[in-house]
Amino acid sequence: MAQKPEAFIDSMFRDAAVQFHQGGELTVAPDWAAPLLSFPLHLLYFVTEHGFVGRINDQPIRVEAGSLLWVMPNMMRQFWIEPGRPPFGVRYFRVGVDVEDKPLRLAEDFLLVEDAWEAGQIMQQIVNEMPSNLPLGQARLRSLLILLFTSAVRLRDRKLEGGHSLSRSQRLKLTKLVRDHATGRLTPADLAAELDLSPDYFARLFRKSFDLSPRAWLVDQRIRHASAALVNSNRSISQIALDYGYEDVFLFSRQFKQVMKTNPLNYRRLNGPV
Repeated sequence: MAQKPEAFIDSMFRDAAVQFHQGGELTVAPDWAAPLLSFPLHLLYFVTEHGFVGRINDQPIRVEAGSLLWVMPNMMRQFWIEPGRPPFGVRYFRVGVDVEDKPLRLAEDFLLVEDAWEAGQIMQQIVNEMPSNLPLGQARLRSLLILLFTSAVRLRDRKLEGGHSLSRSQRLKLTKLVRDHATGRLTPADLAAELDLSPDYFARLFRKSFDLSPRAWLVDQRIRHASAALVNSNRSISQIALDYGYEDVFLFSRQFKQVMKTNPLNYRRLNGPV
């Protein structure tokens, strides 16, 4: 029986029978593919790295790292890895949620929530708890499942209302990448690859996170690292420009002024050692 999220969660508290099935955490084989099948259970997947594509009831989906996929019972689904992409890591389990011996589900065929690291942590706790025979283990599993379902719906609704962006850990990862390769010529494609996201999807998330395009942000970061070198080095401006990938010192000066609001020579005069 299909229900709205509020009624679904309420039934979980009151009268639903819950039974956990196979679950775990793994990295799939390079030639992995899930055949076209349906299950009378809720299927939950949290992708920890890389990603996969597929179809659920003829609806195409793309599931990237950090995404939670919740497939309702009896949905025809088929998943595979796109050619050229590496195997992905996933936490997963199957669970039956029945009321009066009838499967309980949401009205949607599936929920796909991107940037759902919060839910991924709950998934980790469930996967760790599933093989346990500790006292109150089933009660703890049921409580974690309610928390997971609630988090999934709230995250989905939050994305629909305000869009989504890169997580804090993803932003820090990009900042570290640029810092470690400040004198290189990183591209937006390099940034997307670092997070294992498709370039188009990454660009949308990036603009929401930084209010800049990836290319403009790379220029900004490169210039800011070059500005520190100007202050802390006696090398000439043209030498520093070359260090940071600028063969044209005039282009370096123009972009420097756009970012730092003054030219390189004046910046060094104002901020260099007295």
